[in-house]
Amino acid sequence: PSLAQLASVLRGDESLPSSCLVPLRVLGSRPPFFCMHAERGEVLIYRRFAQLLGADQPVYALQARGLDGRLPPHASIETMAEQIAGIIIAEFGVPWVRVAVHKPWAIRGSRDVGVAIERGART
Repeated sequence: PSLAQLASVLRGDESLPSSCLVPLRVLGSRPPFFCMHAERGEVLIYRRFAQLLGADQPVYALQARGLDGRLPPHASIETMAEQIAGIIIAEFGVPWVRVAVHKPWAIRGSRDVGVAIERGART
């Protein structure tokens, strides 16, 4: 958000946009690295990891939707993958993205349940 938006939020005129994209390091010339939220939906656990990757590596984390209480959590990992793909395409202007989301032990007796989607056009 801009300074004007933050001032408006502090005055109570508006609220911050609800986004699950959390920038941990925005500067760097390498392609962005994305971290998926952990079990509780939080992403600040990745701050130290982002530092260890070096100053030239942009790092973003994807926080669980619904932590701010404004939107409900995702109903499925498929809808979560769709939203992640949409955010990456919209925020970074990439023409194509492949998103894989896994939920280990989601079904009794299984090691991993997941979905991989591709959106956009490969160039």
